[in-house]
Amino acid sequence: MDSQVLAANAQNDLSIDAEPRKVEQVLFQERFDSAHVSNNWVPLSGEWISHNGALVQRRSDPYGHSIILKTKKFDEYILRANIRHMKGIGGGLLFNVQDERSKKRTHVVQFSQSGNGIFWGYFDAQGNFVGQGYERTTPIQDELHLIEISVGEDAYTIALDGYPVASDVPLQYRGGKIGCFSSKSVVAFDAVQIRTPDAPPESLALHPAAHIQDTPTPSSTDWVHTNGIIEHRSKTTRESILSFLTNESLPSHYTLRAQITLPIETELSQAAGGLIFHMPAKNHSANAQSVRIANAGRDVIWGQYDSNGVFQRTGVRILNLDPLASHTLLLRVHDDFYDIFVDGQEVVRDVPALAHKGWIGFLGVQGPVSFSSFHFSPATDNSATL
Repeated sequence: MDSQVLAANAQNDLSIDAEPRKVEQVLFQERFDSAHVSNNWVPLSGEWISHNGALVQRRSDPYGHSIILKTKKFDEYILRANIRHMKGIGGGLLFNVQDERSKKRTHVVQFSQSGNGIFWGYFDAQGNFVGQGYERTTPIQDELHLIEISVGEDAYTIALDGYPVASDVPLQYRGGKIGCFSSKSVVAFDAVQIRTPDAPPESLALHPAAHIQDTPTPSSTDWVHTNGIIEHRSKTTRESILSFLTNESLPSHYTLRAQITLPIETELSQAAGGLIFHMPAKNHSANAQSVRIANAGRDVIWGQYDSNGVFQRTGVRILNLDPLASHTLLLRVHDDFYDIFVDGQEVVRDVPALAHKGWIGFLGVQGPVSFSSFHFSPATDNSATL
């Protein structure tokens, strides 16, 4: 599928001194610290218990078991939960549940029972599952993983361990309640949280990510994916783009972050790595904008492309970064502007943004240039803390 992105290591989150944070708007949160499952939840099937600070469904029989949160219905929201498999694989989340007494007419995001994938879709009025997408992952095993579902008016997005898996997925059912789900597995839900769409993108707890395999899919030999790292390998001085996400259905406010490593060879002095965004078409730079680290880490350059895809530099900042180190580039897009940070240092604020949606991708010049620890957060947060 087109709207994919490599999920890389979720460690070493970047914090930057910035403007005061907005008040977080949490609609519901439960960490299951009590001895019994609270009355907030209605089990439909299975055996749900509170155990060691988690909501656990402990039947691993060949049936799907669900429990529904019986609070009010939610329209546009962010659903986040920490999930750990104790036996088998098959845990997931239900959202836009239409009837708290049934999983019929309900959306679902679930880990596949094979243990190396995640899928999403909905149950129709007869309770039959209708798939809307699937993505392979490295083995899920028994580690704790964070699923985040951003539910809009007409579509939703999915992130695994802080990294996007799918976007612009059409909603079959608008609004509703939420729930937890397991199939052929014993699953622990360590925390469940519901936020407003404009809540800051801090995690309940970020843990080592389940790497998305074979994504983004390189369209040429210029790009390769190895051990959780995307690398641009072409040694030519022409720009090369690898698109991985379209934000057609997301808010105009979001944050991008990537760790970039440039080559150290002196003969590769024109090497550059960065992020390109708001491309009207996949892998086409015309009328897009980009920010890059260049000149062996000395410069941060930003600008835009004309209708022929020719880059026009609009700004540069000399930072004299360590050429032997990796550097974290962070972009914060908000309203009609974007801000740039590198390694926690503010580079520039309020650069005019020419568009509010489009494709997002990696930009490489004269490789090898590597990209890792990528993070995307749809948010309206005014700080650069992720």
